[in-house]
Amino acid sequence: MPSVAITLKTARDRLGLTQKELAIQAFKDTDFQSLISRYEAGIVEPSIATLRRLVPVLGLSLGDFDEIRDADER
Repeated sequence: MPSVAITLKTARDRLGLTQKELAIQAFKDTDFQSLISRYEAGIVEPSIATLRRLVPVLGLSLGDFDEIRDADER
C-alpha cells in the first residue's frame, strides 16, 4: 500500500492543484499549505479529522488511508 505522503501528492498532482490551492479548498486558509507540504514529505501524518477535510477535494476516501486508521486505533 502506498504511503500517505505518496497518496496525497499523487492525488493532488492528478488534479493539477498546488499545495496552496488544496489548502484553500480543504481548509479555506492558505496557512495550511506548509502542513500539506509536511504531509507530502512524510514528516508528519494527517489525523483522521484532517483527512476528512482533504479526501473530498482530492476525490479519495478514508479507505485509501487504511494505515492511518490502523495507527489511530492502537
